[in-house]
Amino acid sequence: MSTDINDAFSDADGVETSRNLNNGKNPVMDEADNLHRLTKELSRGGQGVVYRTSIPDIVVKVDLTSDENANERYMDLRLLPIPQGIHITLPIMPLKNEKGYVMRLLDDMESFAVSFSKRSEDEVAPYRTEWLDDIEAGTPNAILFSSLVANGGLRRLFKAYMQAAAILSALHSAGLVYCDFSINNVFVSSDKNYCNVWLIDADNVCFSDQAAKCHWHTPVVAAPEVCSMQKGDSFASDVFAFASSLFQQLLRQHRFEGEAYWEAQNDDDAELEDIDNRRNIGEFAYIFDENNDSNYADIGGIEEFLMPPKLSELFLQTLGIGHRAPGKRPLMSEWAVGLASSLDRVVHCPTCGMDFNFETDNVCPWCDAKHPLLLVRSNYSKELWTFAHEITPKSAVDVPLRIIHGFLRGETTDNLFRILWDGSRLTITLLHNDIDCYTVEEKKINKYETGERCRSGCRRSHCVHTYSHYLIFVHMEG
Repeated sequence: MSTDINDAFSDADGVETSRNLNNGKNPVMDEADNLHRLTKELSRGGQGVVYRTSIPDIVVKVDLTSDENANERYMDLRLLPIPQGIHITLPIMPLKNEKGYVMRLLDDMESFAVSFSKRSEDEVAPYRTEWLDDIEAGTPNAILFSSLVANGGLRRLFKAYMQAAAILSALHSAGLVYCDFSINNVFVSSDKNYCNVWLIDADNVCFSDQAAKCHWHTPVVAAPEVCSMQKGDSFASDVFAFASSLFQQLLRQHRFEGEAYWEAQNDDDAELEDIDNRRNIGEFAYIFDENNDSNYADIGGIEEFLMPPKLSELFLQTLGIGHRAPGKRPLMSEWAVGLASSLDRVVHCPTCGMDFNFETDNVCPWCDAKHPLLLVRSNYSKELWTFAHEITPKSAVDVPLRIIHGFLRGETTDNLFRILWDGSRLTITLLHNDIDCYTVEEKKINKYETGERCRSGCRRSHCVHTYSHYLIFVHMEG
């Protein structure tokens, strides 16, 4: 028996154990005879339950299926060509005398279901602003907006889903299907200042030809063809489940719950369970389908503020056009690029506390306040990328590396510049050692300061133009 791990279970460890976890079978033992004391349920699905343990960064998945070969299948996952370096947890050791396995997951992480959930009044109180206080308490918009702000805003939501999309895209590029994406299977840093994302529950990851024979899914977000058992899991069903999850966490609204759905719900002769099944298998149209308004949902037009144009287009292609046509859905890589592009246009308004998507100016569409805005654009024969961010005196803004060559999966957290504004001038510091940057006067820079007027004659204040194969324009809108 491995004493170094089991020593963690002494009564002095301070861990309070619930004897009710795992139907009283606690602790559990793995095949190396290590005991794992279950301390908290993290997530639950149709196939099993994931628990925290008293050992830091170790979690246990207990299988609830009837598959007697589950443990053998779990360990076979390590033989799949899963790309190195991607954030997906894999089994370390199967359990002994029951189905399940041990895996690693950092303690400071929580599921998307928790991190982007609807918040209570007490939880949102520290984030309230006068603008938010003007919205009648308890109304759907008050709950939606307050929860969004408390959860880190659009910026954190888009960043987390961008990283999840990058992980799924990497799996797809290796010919692997995840099979059961849901907000319980993807985890993010619990500290709102960080956004580290990992997929767990890799039980069902398999090659696309094997996935086509399976119907693993979470009904509330799953693709209609999988719910109806007409087709098996696929790259396209991964995309649908991903888009459905994002849509519901962004708007607090089901993609298929519109007028037609609610009319069916109000039918006295209808069985509610049957109506929800009809919803899950796609009998009702996407609520924002441009070609079919039979199931339209009026949510007050807030979708125009919360869904940037690129994401609105991807939602339409996935949930509308791709509603019953899996082949017409976009690729997961397209979702990753769309989320990165939308993320880099998110601007936070300090007046109302809301985030908005930059299009043409620095006026907040929620409260009409105007604040200084940092705008960075890159060109390579045509406009390549746009980055917009609020900026205040003595604040630092990190500009992502994708400003010079667009989105790449391996660079989701890499930065090129750090820009500091002291109230009168911008200071640009190069952060990436592998990139050479020059001013338009062909002066190589590691640090660059602007004066009151751009040195390149564009007549903008607080402006600098730099380039390294790509033209990069940095300026303030005040």
